Amino acid sequence: MLVMLAALMLAPEATADTAKTDDPVICRREDDFATGSHMRSKPVCRHKSEWEGLEKYTEKELRKIDDRRRGMQPQGGTGGRKSGNR
Repeated sequence: MLVMLAALMLAPEATADTAKTDDPVICRREDDFATGSHMRSKPVCRHKSEWEGLEKYTEKELRKIDDRRRGMQPQGGTGGRKSGNR
């Protein structure tokens, strides 16, 4: 959820050029991240291109987190020990 919140804050705002194109506004209900409540969701409206950019950004950030997590796991199935240190 933190990644989604960060992505929402970093997403570009609509510009006059975007509004003039065939880029419809799409409204979605978002959970209240401050309280974690599903009951206090509110509508968030963005242009289609903004939602797409936000989704790409979120996927990229989640991939980075996953890559970092995988990089920290022990290699070779030795339980984290090097084969010469018993």
